[in-house]
Amino acid sequence: MSMFVRTSITTRSRNQAGRLIRGISAAAEKAALQVASDVTDDVIDDMKIYPAPIPGSKYVRTYLFQRSWKKTKVKTVTGQGYQITNMAARKGRKYGGYVVGDAKGEGQATIHMGRWRVFRDVLETLWVAARTLIYQKIKQYIGRGRFS
Repeated sequence: MSMFVRTSITTRSRNQAGRLIRGISAAAEKAALQVASDVTDDVIDDMKIYPAPIPGSKYVRTYLFQRSWKKTKVKTVTGQGYQITNMAARKGRKYGGYVVGDAKGEGQATIHMGRWRVFRDVLETLWVAARTLIYQKIKQYIGRGRFS
């Protein structure tokens, strides 16, 4: 009889642990996707901010670059996520990378350095804070005891 009770508890505990792990995994994925969406929106909002015009410049801004930021939901090998693009082009040539650099933090034209924020720097700054939010959402899930 003792053996039966012990086996029963072990099996039940294993099932509960399995549900908890599956639930944490689902909660983590949901939290990460929501936070990624929010971070993507924040990055785009920050990247839309233009620096002050160069003193004495006669250039008239079209704000095409500002209007060209897009967020797209994508499927990846590891799940779902979001892609940020800026397809602003002049005479058929895309120029976003020259203004704010690329995802590696490279490619920004010298004339824009120190004036326009680097895309990668903005993304990394906001993503560091976002990781904390993901952890908090997972902790909330565990704290509620939702195991199914």
